[in-house]
Amino acid sequence: DPGRPGAWAALGTAYAVMRRPDDARSALLMAARLASQANKPVDPLILYTLGYVEYYHGQAEKDADRMDSALREFSQAVRLKGQATDAFSQRVVADCEAAVEQIENWKVTSVRFSEGFEGPAAKSLGAEWIEGDDKHGLAIGREGGRARISGKQAIYDWGITSFARNIPGDDFHALEIFFFPEKVEKAEYGISLFTQQQGDTRVGFHLGVDGQGKVRYLLQGSDRDMDRRDMAVGWVEVKTPLPNPREVGLRLTRGEKNRASNLTLWFWDPAKGDWIVAAKEIPVNLQIRSGSGWRVAAWARAWKDQEVLLGVDNFRVYERARR
Repeated sequence: DPGRPGAWAALGTAYAVMRRPDDARSALLMAARLASQANKPVDPLILYTLGYVEYYHGQAEKDADRMDSALREFSQAVRLKGQATDAFSQRVVADCEAAVEQIENWKVTSVRFSEGFEGPAAKSLGAEWIEGDDKHGLAIGREGGRARISGKQAIYDWGITSFARNIPGDDFHALEIFFFPEKVEKAEYGISLFTQQQGDTRVGFHLGVDGQGKVRYLLQGSDRDMDRRDMAVGWVEVKTPLPNPREVGLRLTRGEKNRASNLTLWFWDPAKGDWIVAAKEIPVNLQIRSGSGWRVAAWARAWKDQEVLLGVDNFRVYERARR
């Protein structure tokens, strides 16, 4: 492509994909030097790929230093936005803008809690977990480095079985969880994020996956609304398909637009080793009273007399520090 910066940039990009960072840097810097000597602006692709190399293969020992190096390259590319006239360069600059936003978020984000469910097999997850009183024949336990919801739904259809954690503080930023469904053909499973409590009822946002891998969400429902009801009525279907229905990674990130809260849903793509956006800026009411905190829950439910076997792993909550 005569509009691209030449063979050195192409070679540097190829080296980056081949995980040869030193060779990639040398080729990309040569491409940038040649552009400077010809009095041409550096192509955004060169800066994007340098940022990629620093992000994934940076020489700094600390993550923060590696991120700063990547941020410097991506930010330089963003400054070329006004000069990016062709469609390819505009896409590259847009990717750099997204990378800058993600790194800035990372710099003010910390892990509030992280649970990998390691340890010996057990019939409960521990005192810090809030397990549903009525499990409808299903058991909650830990086995093989994962939490497990297992057994036969014995009492009635769609009775919810859940385990939850209370998260102190007002600065909830993101939730991540991985499900490994084994027997869920006539079942549903998912996560809930509760923000309001009225007596013994909690209201919040719910995200569910059915046995066929369809993902749906309920904008405003209570824990009692979830019991004995399936996702047939009132739930919104997510059009993006799950990358791998046998390894379901879900991520919710909290944002704000026009002073209103929203959530963005991400799916984990094992083939790419990265999160992909599944639904952007879902409008939700996540206002909470100062100091009241959050509750996050994982759950499963099924038709009566149906077997359920569901693994849960890498349950994490992140908070964002105030600027």
